[in-house]
Amino acid sequence: MESIRGQLTGSYEDFPISVVVDADEIISNVEIAVSESEGLEPVSLVFGKEGGTGTLIGTSTNPSEVTVRYKVKLNYEPAKWPMIEKSGSAQASEGGF
Repeated sequence: MESIRGQLTGSYEDFPISVVVDADEIISNVEIAVSESEGLEPVSLVFGKEGGTGTLIGTSTNPSEVTVRYKVKLNYEPAKWPMIEKSGSAQASEGGF
């Protein structure tokens, strides 16, 4: 699928950003906030204990150089367990998203 900007200029490419969360009975929910360095507005995805997948579409003049940033909040079923937060980034040229 070509982006609207790509149709106008011919220089932009769409590319998929995949999010995969494995199922786990001890998880209450997982929230993943995703953004990228060139145009994708920040998006949050929420998954329950059944896990799931999500695919976002990024747009760039050079997809292999885009940095995708993520922040994860993991909530467990047991009320006494703390919420876990982790953030990081990935780049297609370094093994991808």
